[in-house]
Amino acid sequence: MRKPWVDHRKMPGASKSDVTLKLLALVCVFFVIIALLLMYQSPATGYELSIYSATPSGVWLLLLLSLLGGIGIVVHELATGRYEESRTYLVGFAVIMLTATAFLCLPVIRDYFSWRGDQLAHIGFVKDIAAEHRLPGYNPYPITHTVLYELSTVLGCSIDKAVNLNTPLIFIVFVLVTYLLTTVVLPKRGQQLMATLFAAASLAALSRFNLVPNTWSILLLPLFFYCYFRREEQPFKILLVVLILAYPFLHPLSALMIIVSLAAIEFLKPVYSRLLRRAGVEVPAWIGIGPVIWPLAMELLVFLPWVFTRSAFRSNVDALWWQLINFSGSSQGSSAMGKLAKVDLDAWGIFMIIVKLYGEIFLVGVFACIGILLVYRQLRRGGGDDAGEGQTWTRDASQEPASEEPPDGTGNRIRLVYVGVLFVLSTLAYFAFYAGAPGAESLSATRIVVYVEVAAVPLVGFALWEIASRANGRKLAWGFVSAIIIVAAVLNVLGHHNAPYQLRPNDQVSHSDIDGMEWLLFEKDPTTYTFFIMSSPDRFSQAILGATVTSTRTDVRDISWLQFRDHFGYVASEGATDNRTFTTLGEQYPVDIYANINMYDKVSYQTVWQSLDRFNDADFRLFEQDPTVNRIYSNGGSDAYYITGHKQDTGA
Repeated sequence: MRKPWVDHRKMPGASKSDVTLKLLALVCVFFVIIALLLMYQSPATGYELSIYSATPSGVWLLLLLSLLGGIGIVVHELATGRYEESRTYLVGFAVIMLTATAFLCLPVIRDYFSWRGDQLAHIGFVKDIAAEHRLPGYNPYPITHTVLYELSTVLGCSIDKAVNLNTPLIFIVFVLVTYLLTTVVLPKRGQQLMATLFAAASLAALSRFNLVPNTWSILLLPLFFYCYFRREEQPFKILLVVLILAYPFLHPLSALMIIVSLAAIEFLKPVYSRLLRRAGVEVPAWIGIGPVIWPLAMELLVFLPWVFTRSAFRSNVDALWWQLINFSGSSQGSSAMGKLAKVDLDAWGIFMIIVKLYGEIFLVGVFACIGILLVYRQLRRGGGDDAGEGQTWTRDASQEPASEEPPDGTGNRIRLVYVGVLFVLSTLAYFAFYAGAPGAESLSATRIVVYVEVAAVPLVGFALWEIASRANGRKLAWGFVSAIIIVAAVLNVLGHHNAPYQLRPNDQVSHSDIDGMEWLLFEKDPTTYTFFIMSSPDRFSQAILGATVTSTRTDVRDISWLQFRDHFGYVASEGATDNRTFTTLGEQYPVDIYANINMYDKVSYQTVWQSLDRFNDADFRLFEQDPTVNRIYSNGGSDAYYITGHKQDTGA
């Protein structure tokens, strides 16, 4: 194997290099501290259209410089080969993790309450545990919510802070368990560190979801497969059993992905064995034996009863059955194209928005495919670390499977092929959802993109290492690898929070949003419905009152008929089934109603989604002047209204 372009281990200046790198790390830590102070000094006081533009630009510059410094330290140690004897690369990893944690904690430090959507519901589930000191029977994710409750108790912080701290906490765990997985699927230590560097520096798998249970279940998958590949050792077999039992309670979709993955690994063993023999590669004993069924059977025995007995999953199960018997699939593909058409983008604009939304995933996918091709090539050429450079290792294809692990890391490479199979399966599942495969929509298959990236990380690390260590121009190759990691990091950071950059408004929830909805929930008549534009009172109620109390409130529901008509009905909407126009809002409803409208609702449709033509400034002026509309609360960020409905004359 070629040596790195300079071997600092044999140079008298090695200690001097250590000092320089550690001083650089200290400077990076100083940058992060200053960035944290700037965040703290600029709290969010109301709705901000973009968290990126509302945060001082110095924060982003300092975090970028710190991340570049951490990546530079690790890449320097890998490129020079010093990682084999020096631990200085750990300093670089520490800088990267500190920088990533600072970025992920930014909304908490800037005093946002949370983000919209399911995160509010999870806050409510944890509040239920705190109020009742037990798990409500309908809680669909008991393990994660219990852990977060204990976290809030131990740290002495509010429940919303504990739930929001979930993302940086699980990211640190993800990086650690990714390294564990690489030790059994990648043969070289340099490859293992490269994959871990990519996972940490690019914030892999976090550009799509802060979602609590799903994020935990996905980012712990490397630990599951690490234990699975080492299940012959008793401690790992015990931990594997614990994870098998726990996964359906973490998230059913992840448990289902495990079931499919184990079936693909075990039941296709004869296929893998035959292909390896035809390639002249030693077949390990753990492939030559028959399928190992017990992990798959155990997962099914836990998964099926849990999913079919939980009311929270009933709608998914019913939808899955209906789609399968009617051979009906998702319309997500046509829906996505329809949305792009509505925002009036030209061909270049469509290309750019795809890059902004999926650029990092595309980059990861390309290098994962390169990794699959490279590992297959190495297996064909002999499997050893120096395959293709005068050394090969083959065996007679007619022989029985070997009784021991093949030499030269071939067993790790074969496991990496397994990871490649999981990457391909998750990618196909994601495309099947957009292609309209029957049943995919009921599985919330949009989340599968995160599984794709988790499976891709070891393959990407393998590909980047092989490119950097085997290229003729070493400095240029290592510069290219560093650039790929940095580009992935920038794309992931820009995609982590919704912003106009992605044609999406910031979805953070401010304290004014919470204060306004809290006032309304406590002061309103609980028998009167609450209408909304986008800020569903159902989710806010869960975060404020808890999921248990909200389940008893019929006045707050996230259902379509409780959303206001486009333009509040004052102007006919193009393509609407009911294109009548009204002079007042009250005449559209036979009863009195409440409404909650946040700054988020007003700003989004007048800026980012202006081309959708749903609500504009004229609509809100008419709304404010409407004699049937009475403002009963306002704090500058959230407004509550009482709307007098049109009472039908009964002739009494």
